[in-house]
Amino acid sequence: MCTLAVFLAACLILWLIRLLVFGQYTVSSQRFVGCFEQGDHLLVSKTSYGIRLPLTEYTGWRRLGDGKPQRGDWMAFYMPTDGYENHKGSTVCIAQCLALPGDTVALTKDMKVGMKQGKGSFPFAIPAKGRRVYITKWNARLICNTINLHEPCHCAELRGDTLLIDGHTTPYVVFSQDYYWAYSGQQSNTGDSRYYGLVPQSHLIGRVMLIMYSIKQEEPFYRSIRKDRLFKIP
Repeated sequence: MCTLAVFLAACLILWLIRLLVFGQYTVSSQRFVGCFEQGDHLLVSKTSYGIRLPLTEYTGWRRLGDGKPQRGDWMAFYMPTDGYENHKGSTVCIAQCLALPGDTVALTKDMKVGMKQGKGSFPFAIPAKGRRVYITKWNARLICNTINLHEPCHCAELRGDTLLIDGHTTPYVVFSQDYYWAYSGQQSNTGDSRYYGLVPQSHLIGRVMLIMYSIKQEEPFYRSIRKDRLFKIP
């Protein structure tokens, strides 16, 4: 009986570690540029940005701790277009943090982003919790979509370049959480915030720590491990 109790306790501890402390995710896409390859198995620290508590479908998202991503972090997060309610079964994305809450970036008409404003680009403030983001004709649609996806207390709509929240015209918006601009390194625009929008704090899982191992799926088992990628830090 004592041996069984020890075994069950060990299983519970391992389950809690996997649920709250570390996660493992596999890169399934070939579209990453430079950093990751299809078949990479990534170790993600779930404590880097605060421990995300389970049962979000019943209690909403909550965290223990207040860690924040830094520029250059490779983040794991739930697909932002999946909304805010329940992330069970949601796609997990891996992308690099390019801009933090409160940063002002340069946004072009085709939604490319840079840190320096130039000809043909416009300033765009990344939303930070409790701070005003003023509405302009080049950020109105992105702000509208972000509100409808991640700010559940409000309903937003566009009429031309005018943003209406709960039926009322507004010159600015105050958001309830922090947001991040991310880029995965993919060649197409399906791998960054131009495609799935701003990444909210509620969707963050953790920071990618290292590539534990990598497998060539097309190779036989005895030749499938990429030795040069074992425990590689991105």
